[in-house]
Amino acid sequence: MQDVPRATRLYGATRYETNKAVRDVPAFDYTNIYTADGGTLVDALTGSALAAQSKAAIVLLPGNDPTGADFGKITTETKVYAFGGSK
Repeated sequence: MQDVPRATRLYGATRYETNKAVRDVPAFDYTNIYTADGGTLVDALTGSALAAQSKAAIVLLPGNDPTGADFGKITTETKVYAFGGSK
């Protein structure tokens, strides 16, 4: 990090807290957001290219369960999409 000028480390105690710290950066457009299972991360990794095209955030969910998840700055107009599915 010290080799990158003006870099800011974003982190959390868990991958979900780190995900929230990244989403708190005001670079995302909350017109659309994507969700992915935070346990495997495969869907989030492959979906990140699509999310990046529209500056959308990816919200990691434990076991794809949205109960209690922090979706950030969404509004009633925000469209939520899920990466992945049942096995």
